[in-house]
Amino acid sequence: MTRIAFCTKQKGFTIPELLMVISIIAVVGALAFPFYNNFIGTAYAENATRDFVESLRRANSKARGSDQNAAWGVHRSGGSFVLFQGASWASRNATLDESHSIPSSLIFSGPTDYIFTKMGTTTTTGTTTITGTQGRALDVVVNAEGMISTQ
Repeated sequence: MTRIAFCTKQKGFTIPELLMVISIIAVVGALAFPFYNNFIGTAYAENATRDFVESLRRANSKARGSDQNAAWGVHRSGGSFVLFQGASWASRNATLDESHSIPSSLIFSGPTDYIFTKMGTTTTTGTTTITGTQGRALDVVVNAEGMISTQ
């Protein structure tokens, strides 16, 4: 009579090994989430600041170049800011508006309108502060000569 040999050694992972790997992944994920969240919040604030400054500089450039032979400005309200042509937001040429959305997690504070004249100067000076969810604040400063800077 011949005997059949069965292989009793099985290949694979045991449940304790799987649970250990899953717990390590969970711990690493829990530690990484706050850093990721902070990174995203900072990126939103920096991108919105860059877009806002770009719109201010475009308004200044269009006004200096006498595009449409008129003043240009940037208006901020609610969840957006708008590059517009006109001496005021109320009297603007709405067909030339360029709107940019603002992420809802950001808070803008400061003047709502910056108007640039044909000479590139502005009567609206001040600082617009953009604050992200992590408390990071970025300032955009516009002076009377129309110079735009970030701090």
